[in-house]
Amino acid sequence: MKIVAHRGFASKYSENTLEALSAAVKIGATMVEFDVQFTKDLTPIMIHDDNFIRTTGLDLSVFEITQSELNKVELSQICEIIDVMVWLKANQGVTAFVELKQESITFHGLERCVKALCESCDSALNQCVFISFNPDAVKFAQECGFLETGWIVLNYDEVAEKISRELSPEYLFA
Repeated sequence: MKIVAHRGFASKYSENTLEALSAAVKIGATMVEFDVQFTKDLTPIMIHDDNFIRTTGLDLSVFEITQSELNKVELSQICEIIDVMVWLKANQGVTAFVELKQESITFHGLERCVKALCESCDSALNQCVFISFNPDAVKFAQECGFLETGWIVLNYDEVAEKISRELSPEYLFA
């Protein structure tokens, strides 16, 4: 059985942190999933929400902060995707499902986000699976060089089936 750790070992550690990912691998997970949002200056970071309030207590939108401001004490657990790739390369047997969140796509644009994420994941691209609820993002990720992709579907119906056949992702989350 393969274990996919959603946001790492999030029941015991802060979700979407290197600590949570490492703990998940330590207990046997061979696959991890984490979420990606983009800062104001298009730096991809590992966080689910588009606001830091739930995970850090700081009521601040990810779109209001730059890469250099990530060093604030309240944001010390927030990790840039480039740093996640360093961790991933050190864990060669691990596959990462990298989920691009729709809020960042809406704020920055689909192509800008997917291209920037592909560049940030480049050093460990062979261990990454790009996933999104947005089928256009999945398609563009395939074109940008992600070797594997997955589409997350809220309702698998006839329309979703048609789209999934056209996309032909390696993974379908339904």
